[in-house]
Amino acid sequence: MRILYLPCHSVHEYDEVRMFHEMGYEIFSPGAYFDPQCSLHLRPGIPGLTYDQKIIDEYDAIGSKYPGEDAKYHLTKEFVDNFDVVIVMSLRDWVEINWDAIKHKKVILRTNGQGDTHYEDFIINKLKEDNFYVVRYSPQEEKFPNYGGSSATIRFGKKMNEYPEWVGDDNTLCTLVQNMAGRDIPCNWHTFKTISENLKCTLYGMSNESAGDLWYGRKTSFDETMHLLKQHRAYFYAGTKPANYTLNFIEALAIGLPIVAVGKQLGNSPNLDAYEIPYLISQKNGIVSDNVNELIEYTKFLFDNKSVAEEISKANRSLASELFADELIKSQWKSFFDQLNF
Repeated sequence: MRILYLPCHSVHEYDEVRMFHEMGYEIFSPGAYFDPQCSLHLRPGIPGLTYDQKIIDEYDAIGSKYPGEDAKYHLTKEFVDNFDVVIVMSLRDWVEINWDAIKHKKVILRTNGQGDTHYEDFIINKLKEDNFYVVRYSPQEEKFPNYGGSSATIRFGKKMNEYPEWVGDDNTLCTLVQNMAGRDIPCNWHTFKTISENLKCTLYGMSNESAGDLWYGRKTSFDETMHLLKQHRAYFYAGTKPANYTLNFIEALAIGLPIVAVGKQLGNSPNLDAYEIPYLISQKNGIVSDNVNELIEYTKFLFDNKSVAEEISKANRSLASELFADELIKSQWKSFFDQLNF
């Protein structure tokens, strides 16, 4: 099977393009991994993946007709004929604008939790079309206003053996968010800042200059980031409204970090119940609360009781495998593709 994958997020792209490549599918992704061996992003190159030069040349030819624009908005039927299926990460515009060029192929909209009423209206209308499918990344997307339906629900997958085991000797509450202060309310910046006024905290991630001394101070590689995170006693999960969950949640869980997370009120946009963390995290995994004082006191408790944190760490690594293990996600994708008669 030949896949055209249209990405909008470099880490999502890395995880899924690598996964489909390992499953034996031919894939072309004109995003951060237009050069599959590129190691300049937040993840390394994709081992063993190469693209057909004919496809590269055809895609470049499209781009040359629209200088300064993204060629993913200008696909042609002739180019799409190189593939059996088109997978679009999140952006409905790429489906709408290219529909005449892609509608003769199987088209899959792969969600990442950025839904709203207009997005769901689009899905409702598009699912009436032949060859259009929606693969959700969370069952909690059903809580989006005017939910439009689903062809399957398949979570994001991670290779659990790529994540180091938690150590937890550093009594600092950490988090990993890009531009946390700049995005503010969607990322619960002020909640984290309030917590930091009562106990030691550290923020990792790009574009956090405006966070001041809370920021680690620079961009870190994947390996360095994971090494830093594993040292911390606990992880603050801030959510990113309106997403149901995000990649940094999966990675903190895979390391085995005890989770200190905002609750339904702080984790959701107004009048919404799409934030999935309260449905995934129980007392054995950490705490979920909208009470900042409760989050602070619980974190202090973890700082003072490493044996409790160790038990939580084991539970979180187990939960990460149960929900997000690469082998599980691959099998779910294979079953879905089999239903489409590939």
